[in-house]
Amino acid sequence: VAYIINDCEAKALFAETLKDAAEEAQARGIALVLEAISPRNVPGLLLTRFAQAAQLVRRIDHPAVRLIYDTGHLQATEGDLLGNFERHRDIIGLVQIANHPGRSEPSVGEINMAAILRAVKASGYQGLIELEHLWAEPGAAAERAGIDWLRTTDAAL
Repeated sequence: VAYIINDCEAKALFAETLKDAAEEAQARGIALVLEAISPRNVPGLLLTRFAQAAQLVRRIDHPAVRLIYDTGHLQATEGDLLGNFERHRDIIGLVQIANHPGRSEPSVGEINMAAILRAVKASGYQGLIELEHLWAEPGAAAERAGIDWLRTTDAAL
């Protein structure tokens, strides 16, 4: 039997299910991480704003349920990258780096990625930071430039 539930009911059911799954995840030594994805990238998802995902993680209130801080999706939907990081640092379990627009490499776009990474480091964050981006102009030259940017940024940090 299929039935349609509204957004609030879907989020409540999702939170309840995720809280149950969190116990098993914690027992296995893993974390569950939630990501808000811009509806421009993938329409029709339940979590489309960082604030929604943060609210859900706080509602579940379990150490095995964390938030993905994705710079590309956050810039596309809400902006205020540094403010959002500071407000929700305590529940962030993964940092994903992608510039905006176009989920391009860190050095191409409107986000000052070095400033974001400085804030992440200054916060004491010890979790995974992953590059989840495309290349503005794919090819070996772009990849070399990206690696050079990473080395320069890492040395500056």
